[in-house]
Amino acid sequence: MVIISWIWAPLIGFLSIVFLVLAWGGLFGTIFAIIGMVRKRARWWAVPLYFSLSVIFSVLFRAVFWLSDRVMTSDVISTGLVWGTIIITGLGALFEMPKLLKELWKLTNQAEEN
Repeated sequence: MVIISWIWAPLIGFLSIVFLVLAWGGLFGTIFAIIGMVRKRARWWAVPLYFSLSVIFSVLFRAVFWLSDRVMTSDVISTGLVWGTIIITGLGALFEMPKLLKELWKLTNQAEEN
């Protein structure tokens, strides 16, 4: 069971950050889509789409930890692997998030080309 915990630990760290970033991206996408609708540059379905993505990825974020409670053992190596992966993935997400938000703004608020 310890080997399974050591294999699962980095996956938990990676998936938790990915799902968290995507959930926040859905939240920002919802806000940007509302602004785009006011500016008449976003479609009507953009708001429910981004909101539903935010909800889905929030549930997946919680599901990762629910599953880890059932799979992982509480030893020092597993904990270190989880937190090490969270730090590494979190730093990568921190540097990529401004680019992602810029592209999301373009996607929801750019004038349509006819």
